[in-house]
Amino acid sequence: MPWSTISAWPELMLSLGVLTAALFARDWIDSVLIVVVTTLVLVAEIMNSAIEALCDFVETRHDEKIGIIKGIAAAGVGIAAMFA
Repeated sequence: MPWSTISAWPELMLSLGVLTAALFARDWIDSVLIVVVTTLVLVAEIMNSAIEALCDFVETRHDEKIGIIKGIAAAGVGIAAMFA
């Protein structure tokens, strides 16, 4: 899957901005925590993209169960981002 299709770019850019500000304004532990939570959200987003690609590969037609699976995967990303 090309990197251009991963929908994590907005979160990644925002996190890089916050990390840059934290490097100048905060202690080193704040920067480390930002890197850790950014990595966790990015991993969740990549897993979501992989699940969606697999679902599209397995079932090319519209299927309600596939929609539910994709929704659950997207909710996982939302929860990870919300608590980051």
